[in-house]
Amino acid sequence: MAHHLSSFPIEILCHIVDELDLDDVLSFAYSSRTMYDLSRPTIQRRKEDKYSMVKLGKGPDRSPGLHPLVFLDMLLRDPRIASYVKELQIAPCTSDAKEEEDGDDDDDDDDENETHLTNLLSTHGPELAALRADCPWLSEAARRRESQDTLVQWNDQLHYLALFLNMLPNLESMIMLGMPHDVDRFREMIGAIAATNDDPESPTYNRALSKLKKISLQDHPMDGEERYAIYAPFLALPSMRSIYGKWLLGGIDDEYVHAAANDVEEINFVNSAIDPGSWEWILGSIKDLKTFIYYNAPLELQPMVHNPFGIVTLLRRYAGPSLQRLGLTGFLPSFWDFYTEGRASIGDLTDFKTLQNLRLDDIAFHGPDEARVDRLVDMLPASIQEVRLVRMNPTPGDIAYLFVGLAEGKVEKLPKLEIVYLEGEYILDTDLIQRCGSVGVEISHIPLWFDI
Repeated sequence: MAHHLSSFPIEILCHIVDELDLDDVLSFAYSSRTMYDLSRPTIQRRKEDKYSMVKLGKGPDRSPGLHPLVFLDMLLRDPRIASYVKELQIAPCTSDAKEEEDGDDDDDDDDENETHLTNLLSTHGPELAALRADCPWLSEAARRRESQDTLVQWNDQLHYLALFLNMLPNLESMIMLGMPHDVDRFREMIGAIAATNDDPESPTYNRALSKLKKISLQDHPMDGEERYAIYAPFLALPSMRSIYGKWLLGGIDDEYVHAAANDVEEINFVNSAIDPGSWEWILGSIKDLKTFIYYNAPLELQPMVHNPFGIVTLLRRYAGPSLQRLGLTGFLPSFWDFYTEGRASIGDLTDFKTLQNLRLDDIAFHGPDEARVDRLVDMLPASIQEVRLVRMNPTPGDIAYLFVGLAEGKVEKLPKLEIVYLEGEYILDTDLIQRCGSVGVEISHIPLWFDI
């Protein structure tokens, strides 16, 4: 005798549903009212998981993602999807060089855009018109494009990006792998958004980007100054907590930074070379910075000489009471005078009372001359828990001098220190490692870590 699935115990049915992917769960739910009621929580959870991170467009490596117009169609068909999106990864274009190399592919992209656009306008014309009317930060330049060819208008990436930002109320993170070439209009749009979401009681308040906590620029095709300039308006968003960038070169003296009194907690710039004078503007606009990571660009790419001591001085002034994590690496000089003049030294860190995690070039503890070396036990704050010493020179280094007095002074001066990682090629006496271990400080050799 045949048995319907509804005759199975509820526990068995729930287990079956948990093992299915979203499409199969939907098919299961449509089999009966009972199965639908049983599957609803799982469908909701799977949709939230599926759309929590959305990748749009094709990056420089042509990696696939949703076409932006397809995603817009999905949002219009099922508005609930918009509330699930927490992270948006945007890679809408290739670099100019790649475009020239792959001309045939770009023709295919234009055909694809036209197909998606035709379907979208025929299905959701009125809804799109209403969305655009309700999007106050579509700049005047974008609005003037309305008189142009429809495809040209919708190929303007800022056009649909503005709509997305207006439709995703719970967006917390934006990762940009490529941006429209009109940086000024993009800055104008983000600045306008920041001006409308700082006061929920204001009649002009808009919720767009009101929950955005992290902005990240990676593998960007534009020149360095434009890349960094994009960050400035985001600093003025009340919700912003973390900014991350890779290959940022140049400086900033910007109206958005001047006006910002924000709650950013993390700055993480990898393989970058920011104009030293700009750190005053950046750090001076932040109230309680907790994480500062600055991994310097290779020396041959740097347009200026950097002074890690100067950066630490500014951190002491603006983030001394709040800083918990500090990373300053990549300052290894190519010239001996840089080393002997002490320009690699960062100075005393003992007044960073909340600092817990530290990653530094080992030369950061060399003083103003070759003979002077500062010991870890004298230079670190009592709050420190983890230290990473980095050696980018392929020649093994003997750094026993840094550990002099550590075993004897650990309990009194560094009571919370648990581990010191030696990142790269080092020589360290086994007896010294054992002495440090006897007072609870592990010394561990690990491979050199690069984020490039």
